[in-house]
Amino acid sequence: MTITYRADIDGLRFVAVFSVLLFHANISSFAGGFVGVDIFFVISGFLITSLLLKELDANGRIDFIEFWARRTRRLVPIALFVIFSTLIATYYLLSMPEFYYAIRDSFWAATYLINWVNVQSAVQYFGDGNEQGIFIHYWSLAVEEQFYVFITLIFIISIYSIKVFFENYCRYVVKTVFLNLAVVSVLSFFLGLYYSHESQPVAFFGTPSRIWQFFVGSALSFMGHFGIVLGSRLRFWSLWIGTFLIAYSVFFFDATLAYPSFFALYPTLGASLIILAGIKLPVSEEFFLQRILSAKWPVRVGRISYSLYLWHWPVFVIWKSRSETWGPLDISGAILLTLLLSVAGYLLIEKPVRYSAFLRARKFVTLGSALLLSTVVVISSSEIEEEIRDLNVIYLSESVNYSSTGIRQNSLAASLVETSCHLSLQAVAHPTCAFGQLSSDRKMVLFGDSHAAQWFLVLDEFAKSNDFRLLARTKTSCAPIDIRVWHDPLKRRYEECETWREAILREIERLKPDIVFMSSFSGYEPLDAEGVALNGASRLDSLARGERDVINRISRTGAKVAFLADTPRLDEDPLDCLIINPLRPERCATPSSKAVLERAPWSLMEQQPGSNVQVVDMIDRFCWDGLCHAANSEYIIMRDRHHFTLAYSRTLISEFGERLNQLFGSSFFLANEKDSVSDN
Repeated sequence: MTITYRADIDGLRFVAVFSVLLFHANISSFAGGFVGVDIFFVISGFLITSLLLKELDANGRIDFIEFWARRTRRLVPIALFVIFSTLIATYYLLSMPEFYYAIRDSFWAATYLINWVNVQSAVQYFGDGNEQGIFIHYWSLAVEEQFYVFITLIFIISIYSIKVFFENYCRYVVKTVFLNLAVVSVLSFFLGLYYSHESQPVAFFGTPSRIWQFFVGSALSFMGHFGIVLGSRLRFWSLWIGTFLIAYSVFFFDATLAYPSFFALYPTLGASLIILAGIKLPVSEEFFLQRILSAKWPVRVGRISYSLYLWHWPVFVIWKSRSETWGPLDISGAILLTLLLSVAGYLLIEKPVRYSAFLRARKFVTLGSALLLSTVVVISSSEIEEEIRDLNVIYLSESVNYSSTGIRQNSLAASLVETSCHLSLQAVAHPTCAFGQLSSDRKMVLFGDSHAAQWFLVLDEFAKSNDFRLLARTKTSCAPIDIRVWHDPLKRRYEECETWREAILREIERLKPDIVFMSSFSGYEPLDAEGVALNGASRLDSLARGERDVINRISRTGAKVAFLADTPRLDEDPLDCLIINPLRPERCATPSSKAVLERAPWSLMEQQPGSNVQVVDMIDRFCWDGLCHAANSEYIIMRDRHHFTLAYSRTLISEFGERLNQLFGSSFFLANEKDSVSDN
């Protein structure tokens, strides 16, 4: 098998990298530009498998040490240099919290494991850049490196298992490798389908759900190896259909898709058809589209596409952080800077190292040097993270300080966490989750999403003091009101929420509790009958109607309803703001006119509720003097933009009880006032 240089593949790299760049630049016409990564996967699968098959044909064996030395010279030096340069730029140009997060992520980027960190953290690729991290784009490099490990193992196992039985084993090895890759790739494709609807971060970042895309490229190299080529007419249609599939993906896909799922077939097959059209095709017979891809400038940009991909995201993130705008001039400037850095990186680092005669003759020196450099980056980032961990401290006064990491990690009361009583996205069956006075026949229910769960500690203490059993019924991102919503991380309608909500309402109807406490995040966007998100007045009407329906349903059981009014929404992350404004927590406040502009309960705030339904509104404990505060001189109030901290919740217990007594009458909560039905 012979491999000749394909200029059109460098041109295809140009299409891939600029699709990604323009997508990350937030240019709406390129809303599907993220598929450029899929194109890279196909190209990598084709080229890597072609190189391995060529060496196996020529030598009857594969020097895997040399293979990895080539990969190392090609990929590692510039990747590490970009990490190092980005950390320096982050230190001088961004805030200390952002530098801390960059240091933390650099460890995983340098070890090619950041895709699994993204999975573990449920990172949303289509979210805001500051939330994703400055090295999130290294996820695709990690997936690629993991595929190289996988295909190396497939070849090694195939060679050494078949070599035992056959003298002329090469042809059997090729078929075995192909079959193994085919089987794994079919499984990979269906894993991608499954996780696209069950756990989108796993589907998007996980290597098992992406391997099939590399195999599509590998399959093309096997076709060339077996002498399967297209005729002129098929080449023509293959080229045009492939171009159409990529163009359709780039211009008509967007972040609402449950990606990769079936949708990844479009760019994957599109790239493979373009590559297939050029297999063993003489330059003199190239079609028009192939000549465009093989033209001078697409090829030149394609050759620096790796550097372009590495540099673009850090440049974009830092530029956005330093500029108050992100308009055409900003976008043009950021792309120009990316191009300049990429050309410099290609000419000064990538190309010299890749083609170094010294390193090409010393593969162990190459691997050892790369391992040493990676180790230095990893150790340095770990030590720097440890050194600056203390800088991640929030100082409210000279004598009061908190660890922001501790605040973030302790987002829910320990009782809820240890008993798994705050359900995850896809869980629908609720455990018993009884708290307060467990022996009491009097029952109160906490019902809602994380905005309800943040009141758990307050209600638990109140239940213990007033002889109530507290039943915690809370679930992530699931409003206790009768609405249907789209869940962006799942990329589909949040059906688990509807199932869970109905189950809890039926439980309430069966148990007939004394009182139900409801609370809800205010930012939900209900779907209409056609599945379209409502906005404006129709959205508010839907939310109010959903509230009334659930409240009326609960009220019919004889239970009283206490709707805990929603907490404020701050403009920025309070912990990051407090870190960079030590001793000045007032700088992290948001005007009340913005923070409480619209909040639940929508159906009760503008009217006098009935005696069995009351709104418990403690907004004055979060907002005063026209501002909603992230902290005061003693406590951090908000742990993120719209949840309050556990520590602050303890300060609300006494006043919360007083307000309940005012609203419902103290006699309602006296232990012997009412007989109730036991749920035993």
